[in-house]
Amino acid sequence: MRIANNISAFNAFNALNSTNQSLSKVINTLSTGLRINSAADDAAGFAISEKLRSQIGGLDVALRNSQDGISLLQTAEGALEQTNSMLQRMRDLSVQASNDSLTSTDRQYIQLEIDQLRDEIDRIAGTTQFNKKRILDGSSGALWASSDTGVKVRVNGGLTHTDNFGQKVSAEGNYRIEVKANPGQAQVQKSHIYNIRQLNDTVGYSINYLELNINDKIASTGETSGDGWNFSNDFLNITADGTYYVVGSLDASGQPIETSTGVQIAAGVKATLIMRDINLVTQNYGFYCVAGSEVDLWIEGENNTITGGASTSSHSSAIEVPTGSKLTISSMGGDYTTAGKLTLTGTTHGAGIGGSCLGTATCGDITILGGTIIAQGGDYAAGIGAGSSGGTTAGDCGTIAIYGGDVTASGGSGAAGIGGATDNSNSGTTTGTIIIGSGAKVTATGGGLTGTSSWNANGQGAGIGAGNKYSSSGMSITIDPRAAWTASGYLAPGASVSVGSGENYDDNTTYSSSSVTSPDSRTIPTRPTPTPIENERHTLSDIEQFYTSEGTFLMSTPKTITITQGDGKTAGVTLYENDTIQDVAHKINDVIANTFGNAQYTDNPAKFCTISDGTEGTSESIYESEPIYDNDGNTIGHNIHATMLVRSGIPGKDGELYFSGDEDILNALGLNTIQESSESSFTASVYDAHSGAKITSGAKLTGNVIQNALTGVDIEFGNMAGIKSTWDESTKRYIFTGGEKYTATLHLKDNGITFQTGANKGEDFSIQLGDMSCSALGINGVNVATRESASRSIGILDRAISKVSAQRAKIGASLNGLEYTADNLTATSANLTAADSRLRDADMALTMMDFVRLQILNQSGTSMLAQANQLPQSVLSLLQG
Repeated sequence: MRIANNISAFNAFNALNSTNQSLSKVINTLSTGLRINSAADDAAGFAISEKLRSQIGGLDVALRNSQDGISLLQTAEGALEQTNSMLQRMRDLSVQASNDSLTSTDRQYIQLEIDQLRDEIDRIAGTTQFNKKRILDGSSGALWASSDTGVKVRVNGGLTHTDNFGQKVSAEGNYRIEVKANPGQAQVQKSHIYNIRQLNDTVGYSINYLELNINDKIASTGETSGDGWNFSNDFLNITADGTYYVVGSLDASGQPIETSTGVQIAAGVKATLIMRDINLVTQNYGFYCVAGSEVDLWIEGENNTITGGASTSSHSSAIEVPTGSKLTISSMGGDYTTAGKLTLTGTTHGAGIGGSCLGTATCGDITILGGTIIAQGGDYAAGIGAGSSGGTTAGDCGTIAIYGGDVTASGGSGAAGIGGATDNSNSGTTTGTIIIGSGAKVTATGGGLTGTSSWNANGQGAGIGAGNKYSSSGMSITIDPRAAWTASGYLAPGASVSVGSGENYDDNTTYSSSSVTSPDSRTIPTRPTPTPIENERHTLSDIEQFYTSEGTFLMSTPKTITITQGDGKTAGVTLYENDTIQDVAHKINDVIANTFGNAQYTDNPAKFCTISDGTEGTSESIYESEPIYDNDGNTIGHNIHATMLVRSGIPGKDGELYFSGDEDILNALGLNTIQESSESSFTASVYDAHSGAKITSGAKLTGNVIQNALTGVDIEFGNMAGIKSTWDESTKRYIFTGGEKYTATLHLKDNGITFQTGANKGEDFSIQLGDMSCSALGINGVNVATRESASRSIGILDRAISKVSAQRAKIGASLNGLEYTADNLTATSANLTAADSRLRDADMALTMMDFVRLQILNQSGTSMLAQANQLPQSVLSLLQG
């Protein structure tokens, strides 16, 4: 019997400890319900279970992703359902508009609804979102940018696709497109032939009073010559007394177009010329008053320029007024205001107004009553006054009288601003008379000589008076103290104001031998004011087509017609009672050139709408108007024939022009197509911008869209890409030429929608949502202004409906695919969960049996440990014995 080591107690303790450990595990299993609570419970089973649990978690999230994808596609499909409905309505309207029982006004109302539906389709495409992500504007397929704003990308789906080997390939990157054009033909329309009956006594002016276009070299009535005038030898020649309206042509920005045709008034002629929108740049004289002529020049508008001597050897003035001729300049109506501006520039030896080397250096009589006049003399010639004859003789000025207006005159080298000129060797006395009246505003600046030659000797040009080296002792200078004037001599020592000689003056108190006096008793000339020009032009009221059969004038109230271009651009033109046919043409031309942007494609944007005689096809040949005679055989008026030509600036259907509005006004215009449009064809290639590899090589296109240039992407370029438009004056038409290579660079980035529909990498689901805007659907040009355009719109809308239907079909297929995917994810998740349960979950009945067994063993072990601990007590009985 041992007491130092109680072996029985040790054995009982070990057995109880082992039972407790087993019981603790069983209790843990019963508490969690899991057989494997740590890797120690079952290392292999634990690893398998963890992988299964990762798959189950991924599948559950993928299921939610799929359901989100279903919701997104349902949102897109719901929006496209409305788009489809609107396209169907637009098609119904186009069918309705194709019926000739409708008037133009009816079709205009139909067009209003079509335009509204089109705006709504664009709104749906631009605003349909899911979780702030736009899904129908093309950005859900790809993002793009181009080097040219004329290039557009139509995204039909994502840039990523699966190739034949099952690999995903993306078309994103940088590309270069090259286009060569074979231009088509642009539409030309012609109006009715208008018959305008004008009697001399009813219009209030003689037969010589005509509107003469100096650019086109024709009269407003269509003639190239007439009684007292003709165009020949680069001049408009005025050969008989009368009143003449000389006008120029304007470009798209409203500025006068330059012409080299000058104006010449014959000897002995007394003529009144009204000048508007003139830009003369002539080889010799711009405006020549032949000796013996008397000319009243009225300035209308702010854009009148005359430059003489474009040829450097011509040595001529802008307005030549030789000795013996008289020129009076005033603002419109012959008044004394500053209204109406005229800018004049002479070349070497030629004055702005006055004499020149090419004519006679001495000038005649010049009177300025009104207007804003800016006159610059060429070298050695005055701004207003004398010229120089070859640099050897300086001419005298006649009488220069300025009674009104705002006059700025600057002399060339060594010449006076107003007065005398200079030469390279001689000195002498300048003669003439200069009068500055009380109503005038005058700024006169003399010119200076430079260099070391004899030309530079003894001073410079006076502001008012003589030129270099000349004395003004023979000149009478009269300046009313009430006039507003400034006269500056060039480089005069100590002087800022000079009046008098150009020789050795010191300051403005020394006038050499000139005299500056108070006004004499001279009477400022007056003249009766003729009937205002505005009331003498041919207005719409002169044209019989603008009256009903009962004689009611159609334009008693303003009427608006709508012009629509084939690409969908629309603008209104309002016509008024006092409009002329030329006004109508200008308004239509402005819409085509500027509102529709056709001006950017041509060298002459002023010819989209013009007036001609009405006999030609696409040219503008001219024939004489028909004279009206009285019983004595005298000409008392004319029947004037004219038509209006409307030209598109863009070949093909995109450039066609449609007019809609009041049926009576459209009938009065009577526009019909005399030249049908034809489409341009293009050869297009697409290259990788970096490697140069060809993607699409030499595709032949009718129209300006490269279909499927890249996977899921159409590329649209400008309909004038590589096309040049040039106005041909001989045929009076726009000539379209191609051959020049057009290039642009395009950047694409894939931005397609991909859903993670599996638990593992690469288990995804991609959808393709294209651009559903009007431009991508090709319906911007839907127009029902005419029966023909409405009929054509039916085909356009059929293609758009087909595209939307195809997109909806793709969405439907994707919806079905996602729903099947969701069902599969649910089933797979359940099966994997069952597998994981078999590995990890505890068998509760079996575990409970172990728990009961271990509990009994625990109780037994505890009892036996207690008994074993009592065994050493028996030793005490031995010790007591």
